[in-house]
Formats: sequence, C-alpha cells, structure tokens
Amino acid sequence: MPELQIKRWYDQKVIYSGEAESMLELVLRAYKEKVDLSGAVLRGAVLRGAVLRGAVLSVADLSDADLSDAVLRGADLRGADLIGAVLSGADLIGA
Repeated sequence: MPELQIKRWYDQKVIYSGEAESMLELVLRAYKEKVDLSGAVLRGAVLRGAVLRGAVLSVADLSDADLSDAVLRGADLRGADLIGAVLSGADLIGA
C-alpha cells in the first residue's frame, strides 16, 4: 500500500499520513481518530459516500472533490473551498 498524506494548504504541514489504498480510506481513518482536518488539501479527492458527521473541515480545499452521497451533517465547512465539488445526494444538514 502506498503512503499517503493529508497536508494543510497554508503551511504544507502534514496533518495525517499512513498507508492506504485511497484518499477515502485515509480520510476516514483520520476522522475516526478525531483528527482536525481544517485546512486540509483534499482537492479532487473521491470521498463518495463517506460518513464524516461533525468533521472539522473549515478552510479545507475540497475543490473538485466528489462528495456525492457523503454524510456531512453538522460538519464544520466554514470557509471551505467547494468550487466544482460534487455534492449530489450529500447530507449537509447543519453543516
């Protein structure tokens, strides 16, 4: 399995890393471990169907990410870049 990293866009600091088959797998693992993903670079990530209820994704770069059918209920998306993101069927109640 390849070593993947999630970095913050504003200082390039690695906020989470590990061996994973996909960015989805890595993001879900970080979420389960309650990692603060604010400022995360997830541009173009395929996060289809991910359950990220209450996740902290403020000022994250989610541009062109596939978030279709994702559960983002109560997630902190303040200032997040969602330009071009696919949000069809996503649960955004309270986000």
